Parts: sequence; C-alpha cells; structure tokens
Amino acid sequence: MHHRSWNAENDGGESNERLEFLGDAVLGWVVADIVYTQHSDLPEGKLTDLRKSVVNANALAEVAVDLGIGRAFNVGQRRRHRRWPREDIHSCPTHLRP
Repeated sequence: MHHRSWNAENDGGESNERLEFLGDAVLGWVVADIVYTQHSDLPEGKLTDLRKSVVNANALAEVAVDLGIGRAFNVGQRRRHRRWPREDIHSCPTHLRP
C-alpha cells in the first residue's frame, strides 16, 4: 500500500487513505462495542475515555511496531523523516505514527 506522499514522489498506485478511513471506523466501532459491553457500570464520558486510550495514534503505533506491519507500506522520504525520525521507520504505518 502507498501513502499519498509516496505516490507524489513515484507517480504510482492508489494511496491507502480510503482503506485507512474504513479501518479507523471499524476499529473504533469494535472497541466501542467491547468497552460498552464489558463496562456496563461506567458513564458515557468514562467509556469515551477508555475507548480513546485504546484507539489513538500512540497506542496503535506501538501495536503496529510489535506486529511489524509497517513493512507493507510505502511512505515518501519527506514525510518519513518529518514524522518518524527513528531507525525503524518501516515498522509502523504512517497513519499510526505519533
């Protein structure tokens, strides 16, 4: 999959942005359902806080690094160095990076 920054530098392929949109929505719904079901005693504000602690860029970046899924993504050079100036740049998808 290609980030739009890679497409701009390489004239090729579709970006992963539409899939990212869909994935974010599905993940948010699944986590919300689990939180709602398993914590029936919590008010809405606390449920939201719990969901946000799981579905956020930092938490998801850690999971992505652990899984090594960033190797499936092509990211442009400028975005890579600006957003994730670490040696393991390919270990995390751009949209999940802190």
